[in-house]
Amino acid sequence: MKNSIYILIVMLFLVAGCFDEYDGEISDTWVSFQSANARISEDAEGPLQMTLSLSAPVQDEDVVVPFSITSEDGLLAGTDYFQSASSFTIPAGQNIVMVNLLDSVGNNEEALGDRSLLVTLGDAGQFTAGFPGPDKEKSSVTVVIGEDDFTIFGETSFEEVTAPDDNTRYSRAGTVEMENNPGDPSVDFIATGSELGFDTSYAQDDLDDGESGSENLGVVSNTAITAGADTDFESLFERGEQGFVSADLDGRIEITFDEVTIPENLTTLVVEITFYANLNTTFETEDAMEVFYVTADGRGDPIMSFRGDDDTRAVTDLDGNRTQGEWVTQLVELPAERWRDGRLVVTMRNGADTELFMLDYIAIKGIQ
Repeated sequence: MKNSIYILIVMLFLVAGCFDEYDGEISDTWVSFQSANARISEDAEGPLQMTLSLSAPVQDEDVVVPFSITSEDGLLAGTDYFQSASSFTIPAGQNIVMVNLLDSVGNNEEALGDRSLLVTLGDAGQFTAGFPGPDKEKSSVTVVIGEDDFTIFGETSFEEVTAPDDNTRYSRAGTVEMENNPGDPSVDFIATGSELGFDTSYAQDDLDDGESGSENLGVVSNTAITAGADTDFESLFERGEQGFVSADLDGRIEITFDEVTIPENLTTLVVEITFYANLNTTFETEDAMEVFYVTADGRGDPIMSFRGDDDTRAVTDLDGNRTQGEWVTQLVELPAERWRDGRLVVTMRNGADTELFMLDYIAIKGIQ
């Protein structure tokens, strides 16, 4: 009993400052939530809970507190959230209890952004909802259901790019600028639909090492890989029928994609790629595929790097994981200071026909 009286005195002291300008009737018995705000992720399992308390000593009988749930964002009961009850019960002999604001939430596959609903207490007999005063503080909780699905800001799997059905080799002139050749795989693409456009160039600092020739390079199709006699391909594309490849460059190319617009109020921004690096070959340390995100602040360090090794002849990522001989999908989260408009840049370097990189998909996406 002493503890209950102490809790009552403390609660009265905390809310006393709310009444200086309130001329209405003040109740000394109320029921309230612990907080006015709560958050749960769309992919969370189990209930969302919060403390509910009475501003009075423990009662001899259960106190049943009705509540309602509303949403201005159109959240639907039984679809977006689940709550089987319409009231909370504070058992006799207690004045603080943990309750389920929501039993669970629904996890859709649409990127709709964060959405919210309001859980509002009703009066429970002598106990009024919320702290005394005109605002009835903590009589309701704004629950934010956090989005867990990505919004795509830019992507390509190279399906909209023209690719020959019978050729995987591009005739390279050995110049900085690379242009599309009739009948060859495309190295440049102007966006016409939903996929990012791109421009491929030979890195200036590698021109002395570069040479003209015909290599597996540019956007090729599974049809051309299957129909051709080239045995350097160990796999077909999996996320579509086309992708960008490079081999035997004797230097480095850069694939610069269209600029993407990044909105404000993100919670996550990631880059995703799917690629294949040949297994039956010997990659050296200078052989690599790297991914950059270039903003107004510059290029910075690669956010992804898949590089060979002179000793093991294997390709590994920045964490030392071997990424070779199988299709690999990686997502890397960008730091918040880089959540701004920019463009993806992929560099590739290799020096033999068997040192083949296959880029199946690349995207930048976020959660709002």
